[in-house]
Order: sequence, then structure tokens, then C-alpha cells
Amino acid sequence: MAQQQHRITAAGGQVVAVVIDPPERNAAMVDKLGLPFPILSDPDGAEASRRYDVWDDDGSMAKPAVVVVRPDGTEVFRQVGGDFADRITEDELVDRLQELDLPATTQEPPQPGEPVPGPKAVQLATLPAYYRGAKFAVTAVKGRVPEAQDTAERLLAEYDRYLAALDWHQDRR
Repeated sequence: MAQQQHRITAAGGQVVAVVIDPPERNAAMVDKLGLPFPILSDPDGAEASRRYDVWDDDGSMAKPAVVVVRPDGTEVFRQVGGDFADRITEDELVDRLQELDLPATTQEPPQPGEPVPGPKAVQLATLPAYYRGAKFAVTAVKGRVPEAQDTAERLLAEYDRYLAALDWHQDRR
């Protein structure tokens, strides 16, 4: 979403990510990726995830979701995915926002605290190889398991989006 934030704000939206990680890890992610939006911490889901009914009790975490809320607090769009690869694209989000006919907005850059990466944090430089390897594995499964075709296609598309975002990020540095 960082890559398309200018289009999102032009369509009247602002991006805020909500995750279960602690603030210092979120600050590390914002710092590492140069994100133009904040990542908020909601470790037990009480502040946002449960209120927007996207909390997964079985996994003790939020489901991947996009929720669009008007400035008056009215929810006008929601997409809740089954896993990390089950998300609307940025283009689809911009289309939904444009349908709402909201005025363009701006978004101040985040003011994260002191970044402290987690013990399992992956270095940015290793992510392209990781995603290429994941694509290779998914392609192999796709070829062997006919009933996994749709899921494999979704995963491959998501990995391509991640790789494009990493390229975009690298070009900005």
C-alpha cells in the first residue's frame, strides 16, 4: 500500500495498519520499509481488531482485512481475507474509494518510536530471494496438486506484488 499511497489519499483514503506486534517492532518495520503510514499495535485485539470483528480467536491474531471508514466513523467497505494472500489489490481499493466520492486527503508521515527488530526479523536484502523461493515451491505444488490451483494462483500473485513492492522500495532508496 505504500507504493500506491498517493492514489489512496487522492481518492480520499488514509492507510493505517493494525497488527499484534509491539510498537517497537512496528517502528522497526516502518523504518526498514520506509512506510509512509503508521503501524499500530493491538496485541490482544481489544483496541481495533475485535471492534471491527476481524479477530481470529483460533490464531490469536487479526485476520487480514481492509476496512474503509468514513470520517464520521461509518464503515462503508470491508474485505476480510482467509490468509495473507487473500486481500484486495491496491487498484481494487482505489476503485472502491473512488466509488465513495470522498474528497482527496493527505496523510502525515508516521512518527514511530525507537525501532527494535524482533529476534526473527528478516533482513530486507534477503526478502527477494525468500519470495522467489516461495514462488518456486508454490509453482511445484501447483503442478502436482490440481485442487490447489486457485490457491496457488493467489499465492503467486501475492508474491509478485511483494516483489514489485520491494523493487519500488529499492528504487526509492
